[in-house]
Amino acid sequence: MGFGLIFIGYATMFVMPYSIFPAFIGLFIIMRGIRRLAPYSKKFVYAYNAFFLLTLYSAFVTWLAVGLTVNIPFLSSDIVSLVKIGEWIGLAVAHFFMFAGMIELARMVGIRRISDKCSRNVYFTITYISAQIILDIIRPPMPLAFQSLNMLLWSVLIGMNSVQIFSCYMRICYEGDEDAGQPKPQQVRRHGMDE
Repeated sequence: MGFGLIFIGYATMFVMPYSIFPAFIGLFIIMRGIRRLAPYSKKFVYAYNAFFLLTLYSAFVTWLAVGLTVNIPFLSSDIVSLVKIGEWIGLAVAHFFMFAGMIELARMVGIRRISDKCSRNVYFTITYISAQIILDIIRPPMPLAFQSLNMLLWSVLIGMNSVQIFSCYMRICYEGDEDAGQPKPQQVRRHGMDE
């Protein structure tokens, strides 16, 4: 149905060791999964557009980072840091619409528990990203311990989001039913009611 592709793409983008290639591959896989879910909720259409723009913007940020590495004269780490704020905003918008679509689908098939957890996750994710945007704007000196805590918080959020995407895959659409015409409440009941 699309959740499996989103899960694989999310893991590729955020969980794999850092490299620009997995990040771009992950974005394209997420977009493919979201496109499959678009007929079930208009919010997935917005999520697809947000991830598409994020892909273009990420390519631009990557180009700037490469330019900084090869010492292009007009570039500085301050410019790259400020431009990266746009990437954070894109991530926030993409996460908001992706999870809004999941919440709508979970409610449509009667799984309140998953919709509540998705609501919690999107709130935490956007709060974290908002804090990152503020930090990128004021750019205070950060001690190593704070940087480590920051990375740990992001890793926990990614883990929580991955678990929720996988829960949607397992509970909203049964394994093997990805090509089903509609998500059906019967498929959920086979897993047990979550009300």
